[in-house]
Amino acid sequence: MTIALFFSRARGAISEVVDLEKLADNYRTVAVTGVYDDFFLPTDQEHLLGRVRDDRVEAVVLAGNSLKHYEDSLGGAALLEEIEAAGVNFNKIACANLLEQVARPFAFDKRAAEERARAYVDIALHRVKTASETGKVDISPRQSILVLGASTAGLIASSRLLDLGFRVCIMDRREQAEPELEVEEILPTLGAVSRHPNARMLFGSDLLDFSGTCGDYEVTYSRNGREDSLFVGGVIVSIADADSDWMDEVRPMLQIDVDSEGRYRSKNPITLPVQTSAPAIAVVPPHVHEGALVRDKVSGADSAVLQVASFLLRREAHQHILISRVDESVCGGCGICVNTCFFKACSVDASTHHSSVDPRRCRGCGKCVAACPTGARDLLIDPTGHIVASIRRLAEVPVGGTKVLAFACNGCGYPALDKAGFLPGEGGEGRIPFGLLPLWIKCGGRLDSQFVLTAFSEGFDGVIVIRCHEDQCHNVVGNRDMDRRLNLLREVLRASGIDAERLRLLDTSVMEAARLAEDLDEAVRDIERIARGVKANV
Repeated sequence: MTIALFFSRARGAISEVVDLEKLADNYRTVAVTGVYDDFFLPTDQEHLLGRVRDDRVEAVVLAGNSLKHYEDSLGGAALLEEIEAAGVNFNKIACANLLEQVARPFAFDKRAAEERARAYVDIALHRVKTASETGKVDISPRQSILVLGASTAGLIASSRLLDLGFRVCIMDRREQAEPELEVEEILPTLGAVSRHPNARMLFGSDLLDFSGTCGDYEVTYSRNGREDSLFVGGVIVSIADADSDWMDEVRPMLQIDVDSEGRYRSKNPITLPVQTSAPAIAVVPPHVHEGALVRDKVSGADSAVLQVASFLLRREAHQHILISRVDESVCGGCGICVNTCFFKACSVDASTHHSSVDPRRCRGCGKCVAACPTGARDLLIDPTGHIVASIRRLAEVPVGGTKVLAFACNGCGYPALDKAGFLPGEGGEGRIPFGLLPLWIKCGGRLDSQFVLTAFSEGFDGVIVIRCHEDQCHNVVGNRDMDRRLNLLREVLRASGIDAERLRLLDTSVMEAARLAEDLDEAVRDIERIARGVKANV
């Protein structure tokens, strides 16, 4: 396999701390290497993509920014898409986070930064070497859109979509449209939308189920005591500000993120203010004060329309299949995965007695993998063997004191940790504790007891799990499933002579980076005191 390993100086933010040319030399025998000023500069992108094509590269590691930076920045994912278009399977592209988790927090100690940089590059290389290739589904996006909420913003969005030629279904659990702002300017919009031949009004309706992929969703709803379904390409959520209970009901089905106050949070409040985790699902941001101006509603609705329409107007789109897979040779058909999956993606075939996965429903969270008693399941994007190998590689990093492994979930834990990496500390030190070594996992529910036991057996003094707040888990029940397993694991640790207090849970959100840094510092100090006591008694 031909692997390309590209380093970004991040316009000096990384290269001033880590000697990237020297680091690249260490890998020239195992990968095609290159050092660039910044992956997001047009000239650097052209050269990088040219090397991928000319050298017929089969796997790529981008050593620079966090993966979240690509996913949550406007245009950030374009580079990943172009690498894929050049012939590299999506699951063979990995990022080594040298900026947020290395250069920024450890700029005061270049030797420590270089040790960490090598470890994270090794982990990324291991991932692209061992990860299975994934498939993708080609989609012709449906030209119909569901607007949830006949609010002021919902009516404005519907009007815009109808003008663009889309078919629109407006759904609301109220019995009639009730714009929050009863002003003269809105009444013509209500009349025009209600009577438009391409508009369908579903009042007195509740959303029951939601599945599918961007551009091709199936929506199940109830109305007048009857259950029905419809197919749409995208969704705009414009639920009235006062109807927070309904928003709470639909949020888990659409994977809408919220902040620590329970308010909607976009992928990026600056450049992607309405986008959720799916490009064909947008949310008109609710207003936190009464009497918001009509123009605020209009601008929010217009942004949501642009977001969804720009995806659906593509002639073709595709969806990566990043689901859990099943090894039928060891699957016992016990059905635990069925009971674990909130999204109803797992089932047991009555004829073969083997578990199967519905790719239109699977979110790739990994809870079923951690729950499977026979080890028949694995996650394509985050394989068990890779996580174990990553733990062992991080255990080799010298820290000169207490060493703590931090599993950070993709939803809130890792993004908050990235932000904490940018916070200044005292005396030039970063805010991330020196002995803390972070490791990305898809969801808190993905955490397997095996990972924690491996960490302790490899010499870590403690393990911290950084995850979403209880009611904000992106996969709804990830925290609940993890808590149940870890309660049992604590008993195993005690039976093995390991103080259960060396395993800690920290709940956070992306907006709580400073608080997370303080909580991490306190947790690491507590683990250090416990570890010192253990070593003194040996």
